[in-house]
Amino acid sequence: MADPALYELAVSQGRIILTSNVKDFRPLLRDDAPGIIGIPHAWSAHLVDSKLTALLTRHNPAYFRGHFYPLATAEPRKKAA
Repeated sequence: MADPALYELAVSQGRIILTSNVKDFRPLLRDDAPGIIGIPHAWSAHLVDSKLTALLTRHNPAYFRGHFYPLATAEPRKKAA
């Protein structure tokens, strides 16, 4: 499935995108849609799981709306790089 179609599917289902393919998904981000969480390529599945679980238990889905969140940092970012 092409990235834009996958993003639209996630939007229609109210799902956050979790990806290491940030360069292709970040330009698709919309203010009125669920956010995107960027995963570092070099992280192990265990590290991703623990960081993501900690993040998602601290914040509700509205926190991510319209934002790109690099999992390796502490703060979300708006659409612009």
